[in-house]
Amino acid sequence: MRFFLACMLLAGCADDGFSDCTTTLSPSGNADTDHDNIQTALGDARPGDVICFKRGTFQLHDELDLTTPNVELRGSLTGGSVLDFAGQAHGANGVSAMADGFLMSWLTIKNTAGDGVRISKADGVTLRHVDVSWDAGPMSTNGGYGIYPTECSHVLVEYCRTRGASDTGIYVGQSRDIIVRDSEVSENVAGIEIENSYDAEVYRNRAHDNVAGILVFSLPELPQRGCARVSVHDNQVDGNNLPSFAPPGSIVSQVPAGTGIMVISASDTEVHDNSITGNESIGAALVSFLIVHDPRDQDPAYDPYPKGNWFHDNSLSGNGEMPQGMADIIAAAFGASAVEQVVWDGTVDPNGGDPNCFHNAATFRNLDFPHSYKGATTELGAAGCAGKAIAALPQSWQRPGAAPPSSFVPKEHLSEYGFFMGPLSMMQPAPGVMPYEVNASLFADGATKNRFLVLPAGGKIHFDPTGRWTFPDGTTLVKTFASGSHLIETRLLMLRDGVWWTQTYLWDDAQTEATRLVPGRTVTLPSGMQYRVPSSDQCKTCHGHDTIALPLGPRTRQLNRTHDYGAGPENQIDHLAKLGAFDGAVPAAATLEKLVDPFGSDDVNTRARSYLEANCAHCHSDGGFASSTDLRLNLETPVGIDLGICRNPNAAGPGSGTLIYDVVPGKPDESILIYRMTSVDPETKMPPLPALTDDMMGADLLRQFIAQLPAQTCQ
Repeated sequence: MRFFLACMLLAGCADDGFSDCTTTLSPSGNADTDHDNIQTALGDARPGDVICFKRGTFQLHDELDLTTPNVELRGSLTGGSVLDFAGQAHGANGVSAMADGFLMSWLTIKNTAGDGVRISKADGVTLRHVDVSWDAGPMSTNGGYGIYPTECSHVLVEYCRTRGASDTGIYVGQSRDIIVRDSEVSENVAGIEIENSYDAEVYRNRAHDNVAGILVFSLPELPQRGCARVSVHDNQVDGNNLPSFAPPGSIVSQVPAGTGIMVISASDTEVHDNSITGNESIGAALVSFLIVHDPRDQDPAYDPYPKGNWFHDNSLSGNGEMPQGMADIIAAAFGASAVEQVVWDGTVDPNGGDPNCFHNAATFRNLDFPHSYKGATTELGAAGCAGKAIAALPQSWQRPGAAPPSSFVPKEHLSEYGFFMGPLSMMQPAPGVMPYEVNASLFADGATKNRFLVLPAGGKIHFDPTGRWTFPDGTTLVKTFASGSHLIETRLLMLRDGVWWTQTYLWDDAQTEATRLVPGRTVTLPSGMQYRVPSSDQCKTCHGHDTIALPLGPRTRQLNRTHDYGAGPENQIDHLAKLGAFDGAVPAAATLEKLVDPFGSDDVNTRARSYLEANCAHCHSDGGFASSTDLRLNLETPVGIDLGICRNPNAAGPGSGTLIYDVVPGKPDESILIYRMTSVDPETKMPPLPALTDDMMGADLLRQFIAQLPAQTCQ
């Protein structure tokens, strides 16, 4: 294959490919040092930077995060640049990027707690000569995905290898314009999966010794619906007979071990000129999701009917001879001990649409699933038609142009900003620095917080009664975290030149100064408790909204409460209006919405929904980091499937344990939501960053909320 030829040719080159590097890193032999060096380079990166990794193994116990666009991560062209996450304690992934123009090449990622490389909401993604694996081999405790672009566009994955993922080796979901080529996937549950995506070409790959080789799925209950115009061709798909080690309840756990290529409910997919051999259950199959169950009672907009798909001119042999799982059940339904080389479940859209076509199919069977297999036949009949060819995609994608670098330079010490008068630790606000409080606070290992708003001279806030407020350029939000009287860190969110910058400052032991800290750090508090200070890029992950950072707390529902400004309690919104901080008239605060204290005296529904809004909705909302899950935990979401009620997560991987549904009404201990909240495993715990401990008070509140929901049977 071209992959191996390229490796051999480049291995003989003396040039490591580091001539144009902005930053060059070498392994230190210490996990904390390696993390700090790499994360500092990522946090301080500017568009156009090339961060290079020398040969050797970087030991890492923490996730690496990148949010700056047009940055390249490059290992040595002679190979041997390894990021090893064995013993990972913090963060769910190895490398997590939410940045346009992301390029990673010649790097090996090993032993991550969660996904190896996760790229979210990015345009122009390239992964080239990237290897992801787990030393333990195929294990259900491995991370779910090797290479995982989701909600991306213009994706190129080439010359990559993945091994051991407990869900999928190379997965591209809810994305557009995708090329996966010249790569090798083995010992994963699924080798390659294109899910709910459009315009993809998967070719010249080898998928072998997985549970299943190549999957093209259109699944329900996801924000991007449907899957269409996927061309799967010239791949070698052989011997995918690994016993399944998928987590129970996951979608891939229902795919029979021994599957070559399977298309579920997709449309206009062309599967051709592949070599498909020795897959014990199924060679190539086209089925409707209805063969699993009918989800339309919960997702009425879901279209389960595959249409316009064309399977042709594939070379198939030795497939279906020892069917397992669902394949065995299907074979038994028509009295056979083997399955034909190509299988169609016979499902046809009753509303019409282009037919599914099969040509040069070797042996073939129409299962006639809609009629309980009664009319199963090996005759092609009308299905022996010619379908529509899918045009080849370009050979590569243009990376977005790098934006001009900003002139913003953060200060190294908190005292340099002049936010406070007198001893810095007293947090006495200077003139123009306004303290504020929120109704429902984000859990952070039990830390208390002091918050301040700093507006530029003459700057005005644009008020929104339900959504985000819009702040003038030059605004700074200041939040200091403390354990008792001990100050730990101060985080700044600074709007400069139209961009919100995140900066973190770590307080010294003497409590006299806080110094800028880019990479994050785990610190031991005077109480002996461990506390995690996030990196600046991790701050952007939570504050991210479609790749840009935005404030979370300063909005109507959080600030609609009283604060004592020295003359007695006064509503904060009314106070800001009185000061002339808004650019127009604002309704009286008493008429506006608000969250409540999750641990106050209000009813459990109101308190639980306020907790979810403050702790979870920044990611689980439209545009949030976890928007691809379609789990929506913000205040506006009605109690139903979008809130997780009887919802089967499509991409939780091992994070769901043995549980199947996000929320089972009346049964908190059967709900993934509670399971993940009470875990401290980095792959499982929610929220994933930056807290180290589980929020038992929050979990108890949500237990009460779930327990009092009207019980129902989830199916």
